[in-house]
Amino acid sequence: MKIGAIIQARMESERLPGKVLMDIEGHPMLWHIIERLKRISTLDILVVATSYKNNKGILDVARKCGIEYFVGEEDDVLKRYIDASKRFNIDPIVRATGDNPLLAIEVVDRMVHHHIETSADCTTMDVLPLGLGTEVLSIKALIKTHSCLEKTHYHREHVSTFIHERPDMFRLEILETEPYLRRPELRLTVDTIEDLTLIREIYRRLYKEGEIIDISEVINLLDKRKELLEINAHIRQKGIAK
Repeated sequence: MKIGAIIQARMESERLPGKVLMDIEGHPMLWHIIERLKRISTLDILVVATSYKNNKGILDVARKCGIEYFVGEEDDVLKRYIDASKRFNIDPIVRATGDNPLLAIEVVDRMVHHHIETSADCTTMDVLPLGLGTEVLSIKALIKTHSCLEKTHYHREHVSTFIHERPDMFRLEILETEPYLRRPELRLTVDTIEDLTLIREIYRRLYKEGEIIDISEVINLLDKRKELLEINAHIRQKGIAK
């Protein structure tokens, strides 16, 4: 088996359709996510997992970046993860989403090592800015989740929420975040045009071609230029539809 990251990405989005391919400093957002994940030493393989609907642009980015891709279920994202994992023999899985172009790759190696050492079902960090987080999942936990849920259950879209809600059934490992990353008040995901505007401003100031942005630089920038935080300060995170 391989240690791999599976990036869920599709064109449909209720608040900002097509956001995964929107431009940030000359590249699609998905391209930046992939390039960040390429810097993680523990990963053997990267896979973009998309749906059958309107996927050409996403597949083009995966090919351009030289990584694998998988086409699967539209709304049953849990099944898409399981099928992609089986197709490429991935276990454990580093779960990434197509709307977080500042994913904190600094913590992933530690998470993967801890996940394997403890035989965990799910490993996460305790506190991170919104949009920087990821989680490490075992394929057996996803298969167990799949067997417990009806086909239309809302947990299927959100992949791991059932695991987090049932610590009696799964082994959850939560690691303490380094002090400089303990900034939960920061919103660095892309769900709206205001979120995208903030991310573009951050990239415009910090991004250099051929390099990736260090999260400490992002936090320093936002501490110095607090007016940037006003761009998406009014946005509230969308809740999980049940």
